[in-house]
Amino acid sequence: MLMWADSKKNLRHSIADDIVAVIYIPFVKTIDWIKEKFNSITTSSPSPDKIIAKYKEELIKNRKLRLENIRLEVKISKVVKRQELLRASQEIREEIKLAEIYHINLSPRKQLIKINLGRSNCVIDDQPLVDAYGVMGQVIRARPYDSTVRLITDQNHIMHVQFKTDPKKPLEEGVRTIARGTGTETKDRMIKLPYLPKSLFTKNKNIVGQEIITSGLGEIYPHGYPVGKIVRIENKPGSKYLTAYVRPAAHLDRTREAMVVWTAKVYKRMNALYEQDLKASKITSAKKINPNKLKNGNPVKRAIVFGAVIECP
Repeated sequence: MLMWADSKKNLRHSIADDIVAVIYIPFVKTIDWIKEKFNSITTSSPSPDKIIAKYKEELIKNRKLRLENIRLEVKISKVVKRQELLRASQEIREEIKLAEIYHINLSPRKQLIKINLGRSNCVIDDQPLVDAYGVMGQVIRARPYDSTVRLITDQNHIMHVQFKTDPKKPLEEGVRTIARGTGTETKDRMIKLPYLPKSLFTKNKNIVGQEIITSGLGEIYPHGYPVGKIVRIENKPGSKYLTAYVRPAAHLDRTREAMVVWTAKVYKRMNALYEQDLKASKITSAKKINPNKLKNGNPVKRAIVFGAVIECP
């Protein structure tokens, strides 16, 4: 049929050529499209070196994003912790200053930590340290720019405590006693109450779970701050007293920030130490300050560091 149609001389164009052209053009365009795509893929595909470089670049970006995420989580955690510390400081009703724990020594014999506040911040020996949950310990050595704190679980730490008042009997004071750190006596970090009268523990009364708070006696801790809960009782035959073991309320092994507390007794001792240091250093140009003078609602904090008189905010 193509040959017959092509033999007609009166046609302007060959029908066979037209039909072949119709079939050929899509075929050629398809081949050109495949060739173009193949060329674009081969020219755009990077070399192995470029692929490795791109991988390293994306890996670095991923690590940076993970690091930023970790930093954000840390900041959120710090904000939450500081909110808890702020709420705890409002309950203390004393002047406080935030301190950061930067070193921990948890040897079997001594349980000590170091904080970044010292005499230049008007911190003195025997000053209490607390966190958002309970009592942590007391300063045993204040240096110019840092201080060493003995934790309440240290075997050489002794404090005055009492049982928390029963809400059903608000007018009845809790039993007062002495608490001491256990050190290496127990596997867990505990406090013990070695001199409890046996009348506290009977068949009808179980003191396990009772909350222990500071009694306010002595020259160290303010009254009413949490110490911990009794977790077990030891009743030795022939002994006149019970021994109770208390789990500390403070997060001794987890917290990074704590609060140094200035109570009225701390101010009293601070002023006495200031007067002693003033006489010993023979400073005659120091401005006389009334110990009872208030600054921002509190007595003035002052100290002598490297022979110079300073006032702490």
